[in-house]
Amino acid sequence: MAKAKVKVCGLTDADDARLAVELGAAMLGFNFYPRSPRYIAPAQARRIIGALPAAIEAVGVFVNATVEDIASAVAASGISAVQLHGDESAEFCRRLKQRLPGVRIIKAFRTEPGFAPETAAHYPADAVLIDAACAEFGGSGIEADWERARAVAALLPSAILAGGLTASNVAAAIRQVRPGAVDVCSGVESVKGRKDRAKMREFFAAVHGAESVAGAVVARAGGSGELRDESGDSPSIKFIKSSL
Repeated sequence: MAKAKVKVCGLTDADDARLAVELGAAMLGFNFYPRSPRYIAPAQARRIIGALPAAIEAVGVFVNATVEDIASAVAASGISAVQLHGDESAEFCRRLKQRLPGVRIIKAFRTEPGFAPETAAHYPADAVLIDAACAEFGGSGIEADWERARAVAALLPSAILAGGLTASNVAAAIRQVRPGAVDVCSGVESVKGRKDRAKMREFFAAVHGAESVAGAVVARAGGSGELRDESGDSPSIKFIKSSL
């Protein structure tokens, strides 16, 4: 099982961003949705992003914005990836990729009733993020449907798992879903937009602990680490079959 990366989202403060990097975050998220309580202006985000190590991926979160508005925010902020967290169509994503070559596109999907893993697998983004089914556009603190998320991760091993992750549940989420990365926002906050340093440290410790346990499971399973039932199918494959 590959090590799960960590994305810390909803950042508005340089000290919070620095701590996330020190603890091992691979991605930092900045919310450019004006109606979000975690909104940060692109110019303000640029001051934080400019001080980050080059290896850190800065992700801008957008909700139903226009191609030109996104392009403008990319130029103003210096982000290297765009996360589409609204109702953006596949055609919109294609137009955005043409407009912003070299910028990675991440598409968020909610695990709501009727959601099919193949929908995420066929979307023309560079990566997908799986979030909870809720009225809010992220940061709700509600858990995603892990069974559906695991089915997506079985098709797309780089999938990012979000939705109500905390130090208390992230290890179980990693072991069950086996995502390429986990995304945390409200689970490490003191108030919306500001991170709690103790919660941040506890979260990263839990992620590292999950990796240690998963490694032991893989060793005992002869290298696969994949649980299977009497049919010979893993839980993720059973879910995909049931969705067809």
